[in-house]
Amino acid sequence: MTIEATGTTAKTMRVDAALAKRLAKDAGRRHLAPVWIGAAVLAVICLGWPIFFTGNPRSLMTGGFWLFIALTILIAARAMRAPAMLRLIEGVYPRGDELAVEIDETGVTTTTSIAHVHIPARAITSVAVARHSVSVRVSGIAGQGVVLPRELVDDAAVATLRAAASRARRR
Repeated sequence: MTIEATGTTAKTMRVDAALAKRLAKDAGRRHLAPVWIGAAVLAVICLGWPIFFTGNPRSLMTGGFWLFIALTILIAARAMRAPAMLRLIEGVYPRGDELAVEIDETGVTTTTSIAHVHIPARAITSVAVARHSVSVRVSGIAGQGVVLPRELVDDAAVATLRAAASRARRR
């Protein structure tokens, strides 16, 4: 992976084989806490509800059965999401392609051989920084805007994006 600075805020890199895996792993970690919170709530409902209303400890078996079913569904849904996110990122950032990211006060611009995307600063609602990625969310139905490799986004660029997000929220 080679990274070149082409200006004060624009950087380019050659997409390697591990980039999509790193970005998908970060995206999965962002959604891990809600899964565990949901699992804890399900456990309280499935195990506490029968005992509270019946007072019979044997009702734990029934609650445990429903908890097992609910947790199986949660884990399966999460397991199916990871490969889909990986394929999506591999499609957006093709292996061996040149990726250019430019961040300034007007917004974020990403360029690859298949797409040139500009997200205006007024559309940015939040910025999340992870170990290998920076996720820029936009307003509207789409939700997720773009996931950028952390190697191409320095701290000053993150500050610029967060300032744009706070300006957009004040409107």
